[in-house]
Amino acid sequence: MSLLTSLSLVILLSLILGSLFKKINLPALIIMMFIGIVFGPYVLGLISPSLINISGDIRQVCLIIILCRAGLSIDIYGLKKNGISSVLLCFLPAIFEIFGYLVLGITILKLSALESLLLGSVMSAVSPAVIVPRMLTLKEKGYGIKKGVPDVIMAGASLDDIIIIVLFTSFLATFNNSMASINILWQLPSSIVLSILIGCILGLILHKIFVWFNTSDEINLLVILSVSFLYVAIEKLLKPYLPFASILSVITMCIIIMLLDRNKAKVLSKKFSKLWIIGEIMLFSLVGMEVNIHIIFNNIGINILIVFSALVIRMIGVLLCLVKSKFNIKERLFIMFSYIPKATVQAAIGGIPLSVGLSVGNIILTFAVLSIVITAPLGAILMDFSYKKLLNKDDVNI
Repeated sequence: MSLLTSLSLVILLSLILGSLFKKINLPALIIMMFIGIVFGPYVLGLISPSLINISGDIRQVCLIIILCRAGLSIDIYGLKKNGISSVLLCFLPAIFEIFGYLVLGITILKLSALESLLLGSVMSAVSPAVIVPRMLTLKEKGYGIKKGVPDVIMAGASLDDIIIIVLFTSFLATFNNSMASINILWQLPSSIVLSILIGCILGLILHKIFVWFNTSDEINLLVILSVSFLYVAIEKLLKPYLPFASILSVITMCIIIMLLDRNKAKVLSKKFSKLWIIGEIMLFSLVGMEVNIHIIFNNIGINILIVFSALVIRMIGVLLCLVKSKFNIKERLFIMFSYIPKATVQAAIGGIPLSVGLSVGNIILTFAVLSIVITAPLGAILMDFSYKKLLNKDDVNI
């Protein structure tokens, strides 16, 4: 099957079956992932290898689209209302889940402490691609705005991934370099600070360009995307020498643009939402293609138990983050649901330990695949079915 035929098949089936799923109140991403799994290389193998070969780049593009939209929509002042809770949600739930895998890996899977930590770092990252679109929809519909629920969740989900990827890289490097564990102490804070600083500078520059040249919104959108793509490429080039996270810089850049011109940011956010129609289809169908359905059935019973046990430990971490917050019990429950979905990071890094020859690689890949299949649909369904009952409907102009 040719590249164009594969794209047509994936897009048309996703649109048709996705609309049917929405009519029965199920998230469309479930069928998009299913289409990717069935037509991907591990089941029917009908998708062109050309599409699979560039799937990593396409997924990166789709992720940038939704993160740009998040940055242009996030309410910084809403985050301030929740103080320390907003900060803790960026890392504490993930740390709890890593600790869960450390204990479960040693006691049940009989892994070493380092192998268990590596497994936990792969499994503990949530999926912005599942979470962010839903939080943006809540803001558009006016749910949870007054207390800043969607903004807290979006910020936490985005920073969570950056912290986890740094930890994963450090744990992986520790297998070959005993000094790598020390790097965690300086890589993480320096990466965050540098990324935010670069994002602020880029945001200021782009805002000035938009004002000076009075460019159209469509041109502004293309410029933001192009700068984001270029910055991701630069990150890969400089990664061995300079620790920074392009994802965080892209979000920061868009937040600065939003702070300097809220009206323009709203218009741009709506245009990014139109791009997300195709972005969502491509992202989740391509994630599905990464799922090797055959390895899921290795010790599936005990593996599912471990995944859910670690999620419970993660939820304890979420609750601890919210102890001092102004959120009520229902809002806290919704935030717990929103920290369930895993997909994009697991698809991106789940196979790396195996590819570099680690003996624990096959176990990590198995759990990564299992987490995508279980938690992405579960988290999406829980959020979609519960927000009207758990969150207050506020004035969208708040």
